[in-house]
Amino acid sequence: MIPKRSIGFIALGLLLSLSNCSKPVPEEIKILRWVERADPVQDAQVALSRGNHSLKAVRGESTYIPGISDANQVEFRESYGISVIEGTSDNLSGPEHARLNDLAMKYAKFYNQHIVTHFNPGGSR
Repeated sequence: MIPKRSIGFIALGLLLSLSNCSKPVPEEIKILRWVERADPVQDAQVALSRGNHSLKAVRGESTYIPGISDANQVEFRESYGISVIEGTSDNLSGPEHARLNDLAMKYAKFYNQHIVTHFNPGGSR
């Protein structure tokens, strides 16, 4: 015979595991998962080889281009164009969204630095 106390622990463990399994993953987290495996330099090289020189931007209070100084945001947006990384936000759904949002910011910074280093929108490179 199983002691009542053991049955209580088993039931509690089952309830906890079921509650963790049934939590839906927020859409913004699903959208941003790709950034965990992404290589910003390789992605930038592929984009440039296809004639795409737009910079990666993230959403926050405003749309921001990581790796570009605040003073140059407008100029670079006009010269290069931007592509917003979907799922980024300043309205985070939790710690996992914050982690992925941070990874997206770092990804965009390295991607943008590579684009700016290897493409001159006003020149003949």
